[in-house]
Amino acid sequence: MGEKLTSNCYIFSPAAPLAILEMVGGLFNGTDQQDINIQECAFKHAVFLANEELKYSIDYKFDAKILKYASERNAFLAAREVCSLMTESGIAGLFGPQYGDSAYVVRDICDLKEIPHVQTQWDPKQLPGSCSINFHPYPKVVSQAFLDIVREWQWSEYTILYENTESLLRISPLLDPDYNSTVKVKLEKIYEDDSSYRNHLRFIKESGDLNIVLDCSIKILPDILQQAQQIGLMGSDHSFLITNLDFHTLDLVQYQYGGTNITSVRLFDSELVETTIAGLNKFMKETGDITLNLTALPVDAALIYDAVKLYVRAALEVLDTEEKRELPLLSCGSQGAWPHGYSIINYMKLSEVNGLTGLVKFDHQGYRTYFDLHIFELGEKGFTNVGKWNSIRGVEMKDRPSVTVESDRINSLRNMTMNVLISLTSPYGMRVKSHRKLHGNEQYEGFCIDLVKELSSMNNNFSINFIISKDGKSGSPTLLKNKSVVWDGMIGAIIRGEADLACADLTVNREREEAVDFTAVFMNLGIAILYKKPKSEPPGFFSFLSPFKSEVWLLVFAAYVGVSLSFFIIARISPYEWTNPFPCVQEPEELENQFTLANSFWFTIGALMQQGSEIAPISVSTRLAAGVWWFFTLIMVACYTANLAAFLTTENPSEEFANIDELAQQTEIKYGAKKDGTTLKFFNVSSENLHKQMFNYMMVNAKEVLTNSPTEGVKRAVEEKYAFLMESSQIEYETERECSLTQIGKPIDDKGYAIAMKKGSWYLGLFSQSILKMQEEGKLSDLKRKWWKEKYAGSCTEHEKNDAETLGLPNLGGVFIVLGGGVAAAILIAKLELMFFLWSEAKEKNVPMKDLLIKELRFFFLCRGTMKPTNAENGSESSDF
Repeated sequence: MGEKLTSNCYIFSPAAPLAILEMVGGLFNGTDQQDINIQECAFKHAVFLANEELKYSIDYKFDAKILKYASERNAFLAAREVCSLMTESGIAGLFGPQYGDSAYVVRDICDLKEIPHVQTQWDPKQLPGSCSINFHPYPKVVSQAFLDIVREWQWSEYTILYENTESLLRISPLLDPDYNSTVKVKLEKIYEDDSSYRNHLRFIKESGDLNIVLDCSIKILPDILQQAQQIGLMGSDHSFLITNLDFHTLDLVQYQYGGTNITSVRLFDSELVETTIAGLNKFMKETGDITLNLTALPVDAALIYDAVKLYVRAALEVLDTEEKRELPLLSCGSQGAWPHGYSIINYMKLSEVNGLTGLVKFDHQGYRTYFDLHIFELGEKGFTNVGKWNSIRGVEMKDRPSVTVESDRINSLRNMTMNVLISLTSPYGMRVKSHRKLHGNEQYEGFCIDLVKELSSMNNNFSINFIISKDGKSGSPTLLKNKSVVWDGMIGAIIRGEADLACADLTVNREREEAVDFTAVFMNLGIAILYKKPKSEPPGFFSFLSPFKSEVWLLVFAAYVGVSLSFFIIARISPYEWTNPFPCVQEPEELENQFTLANSFWFTIGALMQQGSEIAPISVSTRLAAGVWWFFTLIMVACYTANLAAFLTTENPSEEFANIDELAQQTEIKYGAKKDGTTLKFFNVSSENLHKQMFNYMMVNAKEVLTNSPTEGVKRAVEEKYAFLMESSQIEYETERECSLTQIGKPIDDKGYAIAMKKGSWYLGLFSQSILKMQEEGKLSDLKRKWWKEKYAGSCTEHEKNDAETLGLPNLGGVFIVLGGGVAAAILIAKLELMFFLWSEAKEKNVPMKDLLIKELRFFFLCRGTMKPTNAENGSESSDF
């Protein structure tokens, strides 16, 4: 079941050799071999058609690898196939798999390696922002279609016959219809393992329900319909709503004349697909590797055609140079990724294409929420198209007018006037400060004003009319008694048609996106904390010790003691440090050494304190020791002096809290947010216990901590012991103008601002592409710098942070090495001096050098006295005197 069925299969063999642009892969699985074959052939045919269109205009084509395996759940096998494909030949796009857990594993691998991953299956776990795109209509919107159809029929009661948990997700809106509180809904679950469904069907018949919503897989759907007919559940008074989008692929001749109202939906018009089916059958016959005789096209296959079509368009647009077309060989065990994968996926999400499944268009988060469903009934003449459901207009019993081509849309903007709603929130929208009276658009300025004007210049210079928001609110929903939802603020004004666009600090969230459309995000931000800058603490009483760490001070003291003792020892060893205390006596009886133990310590401490002393070394060894000690003290004193200035003049900030966790745990500082804003809502809907704790605190103390506007929150942060939770972009703006405030910690979430417009606005794609282009060209960054840093900026200057750090042993270890090496060299030289002196004396006096050395060592180890007998005295026994 989990074994690989076919090896890699290369397709296409054009007459003339062409340069390969991309290698795309198809990974197909399933429990039904015929379904796998249909997916494979549809993918091959779609790529073949794409190459046929390209071969007369450009000099490259798309090549493909087909991978098939039978298991739906063998995620390990799927991962192994994908990793092998990336390592062996490189890949610029992967289509599938269609079913099971392996689809999620492949999606995660492609997301990690930034390989465009195209899916066509029904998936309730779609993730926004990943390197994956799903061409199947968004499950939540499909569910809404079935509810709208039931509303149109005004069913007062119905039974839902479902198969599994996925079925419940598809029909969830039908479980609690909000159009009539008196509607009765019953649930009856069937199991795929059941050999007979008659018991479930008989229960429905005995209950007297005439309206049935049936949601199950296409594999068991024929058996259910057949058994329903056998028990008499398909009379002329019964109505069935089939939710499976592949219902049209079944042979339903036996039900055409029963008089039962069997209704279903499909994603495409049958007339449009007939040509594709004929071409696919012909293609399979010519290639000969798989032979099928298709009479109907499954929705998965139709989605594959549209996915390949849009992918090819995106790849040609993004990979416009030879360098970009070179595919790296990626390994699942390495950290490398393809740099152009997200560009292709983002282009696909922002593009539109008319395909087999109608208009392919994606919303702000990359979900296919814009699509049409054709409603058809089964009658004596087969399927009859009775209407259409649209994700914007709902159920329509007449066909919609054809969609205006993109060039006509762009040209139509030239004569349009867009009413743009703005709010007077700095720096997004402000009134111009002028000594003269201004009129119209000239009285407004700000980030959003410039942004909309730039959009106009990029789209045929449509006219603009700026309107100030009446209540200044972004918009929040209110649930009325009749269960209808009413929006206030800017969102409500857009819904009511009072404006065409709304541009402000308007946060995009799922609830708002269900009410209006949003363009691509023009600014990313997150919730952060606005609070006073930390107060500074003066240096401590013993801060003069701060330049060095404790181990350095200990080593300095040890070096002082060691070098002092070394001076004492070296001076006693070196004969040149023993001098005549009475210069008038040519042959004194005793010699004197100036480096007593006390003098040795005094000499080193004088050098360490940069004061010197009256003692001066005489011999080479003591002078060498003195030199390295002076070098040591030079470095240490310089480092200490330089670092001491920094530590004594720098005041370390004392933070009352460093992040949101510490803010939530303390009780002295109040914190809050804007009332009815998205920041407060974030804490309300968050699943983290800390955020729920903070939300409960703010609601309990709402009168004290919640503000009516961001301006009020900023003012309270300046004047009171109050932390204000707001968007990081606004905090950045306020701290540029209010020197006493700063941002504490990092943002705790990630969201964005976008331009809102009425649901279904045809210019959404044009404006989103324009914003994306502005982002790529750096225009959005220029606008932000203009209104945050330059225009009306305050006098706050960001002082450089003092980077003075406590110096440790790694910083000063070399000095100690030099000191130790110098002292060791001095001792060695002192020994050499002694040996040379004794050798000279022994030769001159004609006495054994050994005797002189023994006498010197005996005197040396006595370690007392600073007067030493002369060698003449020591050697009197062998003297002539």
